[in-house]
Amino acid sequence: MPGTEGRSAWVVVHTSFGRVGGAERQLVRFVRAAREQGEPVDLYYFGPSFPELEGLGNRYHGPESGDPASTAIAYAHVLRELKAYQSILIYHHVEPILLGMITALYGDKCVVYLGEPLRPLWEEYVSGDRSLVSYPEMRGTVSQFYGPKASFVLNRPRLMAVIVRVLRQWDRMSIRRARVLLGNSAFTSQVLQRVYGLPEPPGVVYQGLPDTQDEPNLAENGTRMVLSVGAFIPHKDQQTLLRAWQLVEEGVQFPDTQLVLVGNGPTRPACEDLARKLGLKRVRFEPTVSDSALAHLYEQASVLVHPAIAEPFGMAPLEAATHRVPSIVANSGGITEFVREGVNGRVFPPRDAPRLAALIKGMLSNRAECARMGFEAYRKQRTLFTIERTALQLLAMSGPVLVDRPSERFLATPH
Repeated sequence: MPGTEGRSAWVVVHTSFGRVGGAERQLVRFVRAAREQGEPVDLYYFGPSFPELEGLGNRYHGPESGDPASTAIAYAHVLRELKAYQSILIYHHVEPILLGMITALYGDKCVVYLGEPLRPLWEEYVSGDRSLVSYPEMRGTVSQFYGPKASFVLNRPRLMAVIVRVLRQWDRMSIRRARVLLGNSAFTSQVLQRVYGLPEPPGVVYQGLPDTQDEPNLAENGTRMVLSVGAFIPHKDQQTLLRAWQLVEEGVQFPDTQLVLVGNGPTRPACEDLARKLGLKRVRFEPTVSDSALAHLYEQASVLVHPAIAEPFGMAPLEAATHRVPSIVANSGGITEFVREGVNGRVFPPRDAPRLAALIKGMLSNRAECARMGFEAYRKQRTLFTIERTALQLLAMSGPVLVDRPSERFLATPH
């Protein structure tokens, strides 16, 4: 159903938070999938450019970072242009001031789909551990939105406390004005209910990956590599994995198996220092890899380890599943809604390095069981966690249905 002035009826709005990560890659996948489903959504993306974004027709025109005056002008253009759309989808996160202005003007047609609440504001509601807030990451985000000089507030604890209190109130008002609020997991939905004081948890739309028809390449899949993929930020907790790996290396059972950690971020130097202090010999850090190189690493891996604490969902175990690689995940956050203990992976208590080490050894020791769980992960991802399903659910659950309502199989809850 076309909109006015050559625009679609739907528009997706997203701002990156200091870096290009999983949320941005999912944004691209969602826009492509929605368009393939017959809904030519428009896109306003504010943040660093990246190759996958090219060709999507980004309608946001403004500075990538660091110029508050130019950003304010760009925001004014965005707010004026959003008036033409019938439905506005806030995808995962939008800069707080812009979000508040959008919902103040157009709350009756806003659908907010959150991967998590703004974590620096609400960490104790997400994980119960304020120490997981990443101030180095916040510095990059603040500089992106408001210019480098604004980051001085991070060094002023009293001023920062006041700003957090004000932004919490602003964030609550912004979200409560939206017509529909959705989370990306049942865990996220429960967190959103607590944060925003809602009478019941919001609806859930799981994230997914493109539904390709290609079979995974299993030629190099063997007990040669343990893989971990994720940004180096506090709640990802790669430190526990490194301590567990020390216990694996101390044995003589797996002399040729290597641990590979893929990702970058503020805690990577500390993790590299920890690996040296622990005397680890078979650990490799890969700060940046291409999509094709990452796919090759998945093909080589026996198991993925995802030790994140209170992560709302987590895409790495789904990516591993597309290569029939099972995952070991912390029993914390939303990823256990995909990984089921003993069925398509294993689960360990957060920060429990000895238990994690035991599970890694068990997976590497039993190739048949590892392969069975890898196949179950692959089957579940292909059946229930596709981006096509995500797009159909978002369009169906977000108010006026702009595409044909999907069949019940798209609205079933994954188990």
